Amino acid sequence: MIEMFQNLKISFLQDYRYRSNFIFGMLTPIFTIIPIFFTVRLFNLQREIEWYLKGIVIWFFISQIIWGNGVILKREKDRGTLEQLLLVPKNIIYFVINSSIYFILKAYVSMVFIIFISNITFGTQLSVLMITYILLLGFPFYYSLSMLVSFLCINVHNLFPILQVILASLMIFSGLTYDISFFSQFIYSVNRLNSLYHMISLARISNQINVAIILTYEALYLLITGVISLILVILLTNRYIRKFKINGRF
Repeated sequence: MIEMFQNLKISFLQDYRYRSNFIFGMLTPIFTIIPIFFTVRLFNLQREIEWYLKGIVIWFFISQIIWGNGVILKREKDRGTLEQLLLVPKNIIYFVINSSIYFILKAYVSMVFIIFISNITFGTQLSVLMITYILLLGFPFYYSLSMLVSFLCINVHNLFPILQVILASLMIFSGLTYDISFFSQFIYSVNRLNSLYHMISLARISNQINVAIILTYEALYLLITGVISLILVILLTNRYIRKFKINGRF
């Protein structure tokens, strides 16, 4: 626990050291909803604004997690410290979790800020509690996904374009700002396997947590895919460790 708080302090001081990046990072939520504000006014979409905002709020948080975790292992490899982490399996998992706590908290604070500003600006009734419940429900899936991305990007030289392509692909098929049924029936049917799509769909069902929400198909699907994703991360971690011990390289 002490080490976790120490890592939080170090991450904050490193972030705050580059004040321009820190300030713009905190202002990102405002930049996120400004285009929505003008779109709503221009096309008279006041009745649909809550539908759009729920997708944007959830996507904003998840994209921060995937982006943040995606660079962790690559950064350690460039520093020459990844080999030490791979010697003991639990070390690398513990290290990634510790390293990601700061930007998870930062993304959550920004997300709450978006909800607060949106409720004031647009008169919506977005619930922080409901969105938090959905993010916790889907956490095993998208956190495992971010770990898989991190492992797959260890040997990638141009990391940021790859991450942008991954995020863009996920965004297109998440139903973020449009009904996914817009695509062909085949793509729509395949996309129903997408857990991110189910997270956003679940958020749009209601603003309150109740038994009906907890027992929905979307909620159960997120639990199942979360367990499967965690298993895949464990298997992939062991694969990289075995490969490193046998070949001495990744």
